[in-house]
Amino acid sequence: MLEKEKRQQLLRDAGIKLEVGADDGLAMKSDLGIPWNKLRSIRRGLSSWGVQMASEKKQREVADKQKLGEILSEDMPFEFKKNGSGREIRMAPCARIQNLEEMVFNHLEVHKSSGNLVWHEGLIPSNEIWIKIGGDKGGGSFKMVFAIGNLQNPNSTRNTITFSMFEAGDTPYNLALGLQGYDSVIENLNGQKWGDWTMRVFLFGDYAFLCAIYGISGASGKHFCLWCLITQDEVSIPLSERGLKSSRTLQGIIDDNSKF
Repeated sequence: MLEKEKRQQLLRDAGIKLEVGADDGLAMKSDLGIPWNKLRSIRRGLSSWGVQMASEKKQREVADKQKLGEILSEDMPFEFKKNGSGREIRMAPCARIQNLEEMVFNHLEVHKSSGNLVWHEGLIPSNEIWIKIGGDKGGGSFKMVFAIGNLQNPNSTRNTITFSMFEAGDTPYNLALGLQGYDSVIENLNGQKWGDWTMRVFLFGDYAFLCAIYGISGASGKHFCLWCLITQDEVSIPLSERGLKSSRTLQGIIDDNSKF
């Protein structure tokens, strides 16, 4: 084991800084994807080599300044499958951003000031900002996320922002409960002006998720398609014989649900 003085000299000779500031320490925590207790272990290890890292208090102060949204967390009555058959209601945790609209605009401002906004060579109209909102179930939890389409890699993990997460499945009941209040926010975002640009909101996800969000019965339903009103019996008939079917509309879905 090298003595502390020799370790420090070795680091100096290698051109390695002997101090890690609060900004660099926080960036390291974010890049490694580790919690604060793991960062403390790294700090102790670096200290044994004579490398001093900014205190956790200073790093948390930097993190608070960079925070782009307030988070609420509570247990809520979600729906679960019973072991035998049927369903039951159990309390499960749900974490959500308090002000989604504010968070979206905060991220847009950060990317605008950094020069990150792009329009993908005209794919996105020059007077529009595209926001994608979607959800996905993984393991025992469900996450609702948004992504800014006007970024170089909009689908990357780094550019996908979670704004609601709960420890339950993505049934229509659970989605309505876990996402309550966001429908009006998303509706308000769509078409809203931000500087010289108009916001456009798109919904994405797998077939099961989109069916649950739109209130469509799914693959077993008579009208199973998300885009048109073709029936199960008609789908096997050639297009030349059956012709084009009427497109689905949000108003049509609302009317059908009110009749159900």
